[in-house]
Amino acid sequence: MSYELPEDITALDAEAVQAQIDAALDAFNALAISEESSDEDLTTAESIRESINTLRAHQAELVEAATLRAERIAALADMAPAEEATEEVVEETPVAEEVVAEPVAAAVEAEVVTPEVVEEVQEAVAASAEVAPSPVARAAAAAPEVIVPKTQSASLIAAADVPGHSNGAELDGLNAATAAILSRTKGLPKTNLATAQGGVRQRYGAALIQKNGYGDLVQSNDGAGDMDLLWKAGDQSRLEGGSLVAAGGWCAPSETMYDLCQYETLEGILDLPEINVSRGGIRYTSGPSFEDIYEACGFFQTEPEAIAGDCKDCCMVDCPPFDEIRLDAIGMCIKSPLLTETAYPELVQRFIEGALVAHQH
Repeated sequence: MSYELPEDITALDAEAVQAQIDAALDAFNALAISEESSDEDLTTAESIRESINTLRAHQAELVEAATLRAERIAALADMAPAEEATEEVVEETPVAEEVVAEPVAAAVEAEVVTPEVVEEVQEAVAASAEVAPSPVARAAAAAPEVIVPKTQSASLIAAADVPGHSNGAELDGLNAATAAILSRTKGLPKTNLATAQGGVRQRYGAALIQKNGYGDLVQSNDGAGDMDLLWKAGDQSRLEGGSLVAAGGWCAPSETMYDLCQYETLEGILDLPEINVSRGGIRYTSGPSFEDIYEACGFFQTEPEAIAGDCKDCCMVDCPPFDEIRLDAIGMCIKSPLLTETAYPELVQRFIEGALVAHQH
């Protein structure tokens, strides 16, 4: 399915322009652009997109011209006798014939066009526009409206009984959340609570993720009225304008999300006992060997040997050798360009988070 833009779109009225837009959108959707689309289909889709933009620009010009024309007619209503104004409006804009008929009759009876009459004319124009809109007005109402999605935000808040933080206090970023977690862990019991069943598990909250931006579309704690909540969320009358608008495309560019997800984990990492060393290393000895003790210590003596006062075999306690282990420097060095740190701090933070996990591994 292909589409060709008419050579002279200025000759098209509002209904014809809308028909052309609909045909172009059908042709564009029929291409079903995806990763498997050919270069020819991509070129055709780009051409159709330019045609749609051209048609919508001309449609906007028609709407603007119709608006200006209506304003000119309203401005001339108080400058001429009622009958002449009626003839002028009827001849130039047959569509607005019903719009000015009743107000003009009121002006003839009064034999003068007063400001109150002009106000009645404007009210009658607005009322009649709802009853019988012109083709240009219908085209303007049918024009797709660009809707910019609102980003749902979330916040970190402190849980209950976190030292140094009030319940529900907002935590400013991961650093504050880390401080809250560390503060909570300091209050954990330091004594062994192990039992015959394997121990006592202690669980405490430190930080909570709270989603915002849902207004009154929030479920109650007891779950009552869930069905009413779903119907309310899908009610079109809650939208701006009171209804959905059938759009041929967003037109607006996609929103760029600069947040990065962390997928590294410390789950399953080997946990070994550690000691704190304040010097350049440690010296230690494994002590005497049990094999040497077993072979050297102890004696066997007969009674005659004991009566004779023979010497008994004794083992000597010797000083064992010492081994020495010098400390190694194990660290991490990260460089970040100043411009990157200023313009894309999320990337720097994400890199440091992953590097810290890798360092612990």
